[in-house]
Formats: sequence, C-alpha cells, structure tokens
Amino acid sequence: MAAVMSIAGARVARFGSYELPVLADKVFFPLRYADRSGVPVERAGLPLPVSEQRERLFGAHATEVERPQPYLDESWADFDLPEHFEAFPQLGDGTELIVVAYACNLEAGLLNIEWGRAEHLGGGELLWGEHTPLPLISAGSPGITALNDNLNATGQGVPRFDAAEEPGLIFGSRTSGDRELDTPPQTERRPDEARIQDNDQD
Repeated sequence: MAAVMSIAGARVARFGSYELPVLADKVFFPLRYADRSGVPVERAGLPLPVSEQRERLFGAHATEVERPQPYLDESWADFDLPEHFEAFPQLGDGTELIVVAYACNLEAGLLNIEWGRAEHLGGGELLWGEHTPLPLISAGSPGITALNDNLNATGQGVPRFDAAEEPGLIFGSRTSGDRELDTPPQTERRPDEARIQDNDQD
C-alpha cells in the first residue's frame, strides 16, 4: 500500500484487517484467478464461500454489466434484479469498484493481469464487462515480478525459489556469556540420571 499512498490523491480504505486502494472515485479489488497462463479472465470468479463483505462490496459499488444476450421478454428481467446493498461509508456512494484480476505462481511470478468492471451474479460467478490487459513491468521495476525471456506458458526455465543450496548447519553454538564463564555446553540427560522437576521431586 505504500506505493499507492505515494500517488497524489490516492488513499486506503480499511475493511477490518483488509485494505483496498482508492483513487479517482475508484476502489481497486485484487483477485487472483489462476496459477498458470492461458486462462481467460472471463473465467475468474470470487472464491467460495463468498463473504458478506464481498457481497456488499460488489452489490453496492460494482456497476451493472450489460448482458451479452438481453431478455427476449422483459417480464423475465424482474427475476434477475440485483439485491440492494448499502454503500460502505469508507467509500461513499459514488465510488466504483474496479477488479484487478491476475494470474501468478511462485515459480513464474506474475503471468497475466487485467482490470475492468465485473458484476457478481451470485455464487462467486462474475459477469465481466469492459476489461483491459495491463502490461507486465520489466525486470528491476518495484512491485512486479518480471518473467525471464525464456519463460514459456508453464513457467519452465525459471528456477524455483527453493532450488538454492541448503545452508550449512552449525552445531554446538554457545552464547558469548557461556564462553566467557567457561560454562560446559548442556547435553541431553543420561538414561540413568534422575529427572529434576520444579518441585524438587524425582
């Protein structure tokens, strides 16, 4: 959020333990929708079960998206009326929800990112309206994991974060105080040695 706060006019809206950036009367909702490339953002949805807070966020602040197939009979439209939700006070009535959907994994980093308008139809299903891919930032730019030139769609060619050589283990380390007092290192109790408890009983 520090990067967001550096932008003139930006602020952070807090929802309990969660924070969302707000800029130019838009609140940006990050949504990880896939762990591989090639998955269209139209398949992105909210993780189940959908919390009441997310229901309210989409219900009150997401704009209605035009249906790709309008109703032939207008009487059917009454069965699809969205539930009314009150706007969050930390956002206000005029703040619009923008979904920032991204695909990433630990091996390849950020694979795809798009932002746009999406309406929650219920059960985690999103109906996407206008949305635009965002360019992946080149290596060295803060906040974004760059992809190597030889990365393919499955993330091959990028070393795993746990592929490095394991660090060596140092045994018998003692504190500086023990070394100065020449205190012998503590060892495990011998099987024939009595166990001393706090109440001085065996």
